Amino acid sequence: MSSNWQDAGGAAIPPVRGYVVIRQSLLNLSLRLLTEESSSHLVGTEIVCTVDGLYCVSGVYRNEPNYRERGHSPIHYGAVWLQVIQSPEQMLQGHYWTDRSTAGEMRLTDRRKEKFQDFASAQAHYAQ
Repeated sequence: MSSNWQDAGGAAIPPVRGYVVIRQSLLNLSLRLLTEESSSHLVGTEIVCTVDGLYCVSGVYRNEPNYRERGHSPIHYGAVWLQVIQSPEQMLQGHYWTDRSTAGEMRLTDRRKEKFQDFASAQAHYAQ
């Protein structure tokens, strides 16, 4: 994940590693982004089929930084638009923007069946 967010000194931050947990049923879709500093979850979402037959996920999310991070990164809201890519590899790719006037890009690859509750357990699993 890359972002135009800058730290307190005005420096750009490097790309952030994160894990997305997706749960889908006939009537519901849940996406939860887990990073070392925070987690985000969709509060509203829609699966969109574009005129040319591509599927996209759009949504509004709430980001909740870990308590120790909230001094420099308060709770905030944003929106995301992810295109479902089928070939040459399956992935979700798109961008997001926030009510903090930041934006970025996401590329979600390496699909696994396991579902994680936190960043540490996802990171440990992928390190194996």
